[in-house]
Amino acid sequence: MASSYRRDLLSGFLVVAAIAAATSSLKAQTAAPITTVTAPAPGGTITAGTATTNSANAANLRTIPSTPPGIPPSTDYNLQLQWNESQRGVTLTYQNTSTQALTVQGIQSTGNIFIVAFPSSIPAGGSGPIDLVYLAQAGTQADSDIIRLLTSDGLKLIRLAHGRAPAASFDKQVLSWQIGEALDPKSATLTLANGVLATGVTSFDGSTATVTQEGANTFLITVTPGSTAISDKFPAIITLSPAVPNTTPVITCVIGSAN
Repeated sequence: MASSYRRDLLSGFLVVAAIAAATSSLKAQTAAPITTVTAPAPGGTITAGTATTNSANAANLRTIPSTPPGIPPSTDYNLQLQWNESQRGVTLTYQNTSTQALTVQGIQSTGNIFIVAFPSSIPAGGSGPIDLVYLAQAGTQADSDIIRLLTSDGLKLIRLAHGRAPAASFDKQVLSWQIGEALDPKSATLTLANGVLATGVTSFDGSTATVTQEGANTFLITVTPGSTAISDKFPAIITLSPAVPNTTPVITCVIGSAN
């Protein structure tokens, strides 16, 4: 029994020692300074500082930047593309509205834009040309691109709207059935630009779909669901000939209250 008592007492001492060590470690971590970064104003620099979290009056409080990081304002351009235009060379004129010359250190763009040339510097109050090629990428539906300039005055953004003339429009883009409703076909009328044809339609979830030309530029898209027993939602995707850049007409088919 005495041996058992000694073992229990020793175990108790070990537990107390472990708790004391953990408490000491936690205090040391709490006392360590935490580096904080204050977000700069546009064109400013980032300044790092420290704040301790073991203040006698405000324990475990962090300094919060007064100005959260922001997104630089953008300069907007509009390409005003024709409905069938898939490629165009463009020269943008970027205006430096600041009172200091800008050094352009690098430039990036999103998927449809390829940069050909850009100025290494832009004088204060002056402008500089950015030469680029717009090339429509298959399978994309984006209606704009972003160009990012890394400069001596921070990041500058250019938003390049495609402004594409519409090539396709529906009189309705959603076809609906109630749960348990008869499997009756429903239709939408698609109007296309001159020279474009709707040559097929693909639907899903056991449904069937057809396309019928009604006029020179109008096509009737008809969809029949395979079942209305449960809520469902599926697309009917129309194929165009010739293919229209950044344009894929789609009808949404809804059964019940499917989201």
